[in-house]
Amino acid sequence: MKEPIKYDIETVLKYCRECEISIENNPKNVAFRFKTKATKDELKNIIRTLEKRHLSKEPFLAKDKRYKNHYLYEFKKMAFDKYWVYIKIFIREFENVRTVVVAVSLHESDNIDYGE
Repeated sequence: MKEPIKYDIETVLKYCRECEISIENNPKNVAFRFKTKATKDELKNIIRTLEKRHLSKEPFLAKDKRYKNHYLYEFKKMAFDKYWVYIKIFIREFENVRTVVVAVSLHESDNIDYGE
């Protein structure tokens, strides 16, 4: 039986605006940061300003063991008036005390065929 989605898209977007954001330091994310010369706050602002129309795929249960039991949300959005950005996030709760939006991916998209 499929696990029910814990967070609807409106809740995810609310958390993006209100909660702490953590961006993983993987090679693609780091390369994008250096390419754009963006500050961490500028990158986090990309996530803070996500809208429902930026959702590019229905939420799905992660297969990767690093994100086990979390639903992932994928977005595509224009950033810095120049780059189509691929964003993949999940919500991590810490004992109902703190909620963090974790950006697994925040980098230039491999596919630029999107409308805004």
